[in-house]
Parts: sequence; C-alpha cells; structure tokens
Amino acid sequence: MRSVRHFCKEVCQHPELYFSGIQPTGVPHLGNYFGFIEPWIQLQNSLPSTTKMILAVADQHAISLGPKPPDELRANIRRMAASLLACGVDPSRTLLFRQSSVPQIAQLSWILGSLQTVAQLQRLPQFKEKATKCVRISSARKIFPCEFPCLLNPEPGY
Repeated sequence: MRSVRHFCKEVCQHPELYFSGIQPTGVPHLGNYFGFIEPWIQLQNSLPSTTKMILAVADQHAISLGPKPPDELRANIRRMAASLLACGVDPSRTLLFRQSSVPQIAQLSWILGSLQTVAQLQRLPQFKEKATKCVRISSARKIFPCEFPCLLNPEPGY
C-alpha cells in the first residue's frame, strides 16, 4: 500500500487536467455558446500550457436522449466539432475527441452501471433532475452517472 506522502508527491508531479463533454444534439445555439463553449475557451486560454484539457463530443450521451437517424447524428457530431474549432477551441491545447471512438468508456460504464442499483442512482441530483423532466427514461440515462469515473481517468496510470 502506498503512503500518503508518496501519493501526494505523485499527484504534485502531474499537471492539472480538465475534462468535459458536450452533446451533439443539433446546431449549437447561444445557450451552448454562453453556457459551455465560451467558458471552456476562456479557461483554455487562461491556464498554463502544461495543463491538460480534454473535450469530448458526447455522441453516446446524445443517443441516450432518444433515437436519432444515423445520418443526422453523424452530421450533428461534425457540426459540433466544427463549431467548437470555429469558436476557438485550440487543438494544440485541447484534445478534442468523439466519445464513441473510445470503446473502453462504454465497457467500463457497463461494469460500473451493473454495480449500481436504481435506488443509489435516484440519490444523485443530476439523475433526479433528468428523471423528473423525462416521462420515458431510457436505461442508458440510468447508466449515465456511472460513466463519470470512466471519463475522469483518460490516461492509464494517471
């Protein structure tokens, strides 16, 4: 077992990491821009270059909201990625990727989702909020909160 001192030393050697994602639900609108895109770009431009920034186009989350024709989803993914770049997301500072291009996210999400009960998920504020807004909630929306740990460890050994 590692000592606390060893753990603190290891953590201090790693630069900070920021991770977030945005769903490609259509053409980005002003709410997307002012609520997420602009703050992300300001953060990207204000942090030291040693800070790791990772941004996912969360296509798997988008399909959990309801079925979309594959062509529409592909177009929305391209639109979102192009919009993020056009608004100022800098690929030399921010790693931009499509969530479904990393199969380990879905695999680990399935495992973590299998370990959670619906009662445990119902205690999560975000789950409660989504459940009250949706008359018909998909099982993917129930597993969604279990995906956070999968997304927060993007590098092996980090």
